[in-house]
Amino acid sequence: MSPQNGVEEASEEGKRWETAEMGPVGPADDVVLTPTAAPEDAPVPAPAHPFVTELGPVGPWAFGRTEWNPASGLTGVRPVVDRYSVTRFSPGDWLRHNAELTATATAARQRGDAAAWSAREVRRRAAAELDALHRDSSDRLQERAQHVWRWRAELERAAEVMWDEIQLLQQTPPRLNRILAALAKAAAVASECIAVRCKRPDTDLIRDPAHDQLVREAALIREVTAMTERCLKQAVEQIRADRAALVALQADWSCKKDCYRVDTLARAVTAHREPLVGVFQEGAAVVPDRQVTPGDWEQSTRRNIAASEAERQRSIAFRTLLQPMLDGAVRDVRAQAARVDDALARNVALVARAVEHFDEQYRLTVRKEADTETLIEALRVAIRNTDPNLKTAQSRLHTRQQRMASENCRDPPQAGLLEEVSRVTIAATALDGQLRNSTNALHEIREERARLEACLVLKRKHLHLDRDRVLQLREHFPTAGSLSGLN
Repeated sequence: MSPQNGVEEASEEGKRWETAEMGPVGPADDVVLTPTAAPEDAPVPAPAHPFVTELGPVGPWAFGRTEWNPASGLTGVRPVVDRYSVTRFSPGDWLRHNAELTATATAARQRGDAAAWSAREVRRRAAAELDALHRDSSDRLQERAQHVWRWRAELERAAEVMWDEIQLLQQTPPRLNRILAALAKAAAVASECIAVRCKRPDTDLIRDPAHDQLVREAALIREVTAMTERCLKQAVEQIRADRAALVALQADWSCKKDCYRVDTLARAVTAHREPLVGVFQEGAAVVPDRQVTPGDWEQSTRRNIAASEAERQRSIAFRTLLQPMLDGAVRDVRAQAARVDDALARNVALVARAVEHFDEQYRLTVRKEADTETLIEALRVAIRNTDPNLKTAQSRLHTRQQRMASENCRDPPQAGLLEEVSRVTIAATALDGQLRNSTNALHEIREERARLEACLVLKRKHLHLDRDRVLQLREHFPTAGSLSGLN
């Protein structure tokens, strides 16, 4: 706007002021002081300078000098101002100033209303968004707590099942120890039986079926003992593995329990309600290093449950296979023990019959020895009985040798005496031969009796060892219940 235009507008404003009726303060009430509202799309004119009104001449009452400069066309010519005068601005300036203040206040109020509306909207949207976020966080925490509780329940169930399996498996080592004790007793019985039967003297120290069965029994007991020791070692290792799996489950369960407590506590924390009101925690929004993802967390739990289930299945398979093995081993040991007992019984019966047989032979031999001794004594008597006849016949022959001349002839008495001497001599010789034969027979009978006595001693000792010692030892052989470890 040029200075000329400004002066003209100021003149027009002065004319309006002059034609208006003035009240005690300003123009009449019917005078509109506020400018007319312009359309929304109209350009806003630049506000007029408050000092563009042209002032009138200065009265004689004012003194001083005017404030004029080359820019007076733009700013107006200021009146002379003394200490008793307020005639620095014109009434038009005053009206414009009031209108500007009114417009500025109205714009400020409008901006305040817009700011208040915007603040209310932002506050409403922020409150709704924060409430929705709080509900979402609470729902997610509740869902997460339920998810943690479900896995905690799964871990608890797996831990209970593993604990039951460990309790069942823990019964195996004591039972195997009882089986080993029973097998040690059985091995001692078998070894003692073999050692006792090795004391059989001379010809009775034979490898009979009983000995073979005892050796087989000892070998079988050693094999079963070795198998039981391996099973015991495997059972102990399986118990350790099951306990390790149980510890892993319990540790994970403890973490899940603590996590559920923490998530439940976090779910209970609110912004305005007691007793858990949130407080500022600096650094809480920092993501920790090495924090796993939910997938890794769930996969870790699944791995723990799967590992414990695998160990439990191995434990069940071990117990399932162990029972038939133990039953078969006990059945084999008892069957072998029965075979040993049967072989020993047959051997005892055989030796007993041998003892009876040789005892009978011994009685016959002793009787024959007595008869032979009687016969020998009778032969000796018979031999002695031939001496008188021989003496008589020889004395007669010697007496008849004293006949003289032809009287000394071979008459029948001479021939009879010679025949008698010959016959007596032959009889004595025969009796002597029979005496020698009988004496030799008696020696043989006595030798046989001695051998029979020795054989009876051997057989009776054999019978004593098998019947009175070995069979008594076999009575201490463990029963099937002891070998099974049940008692």
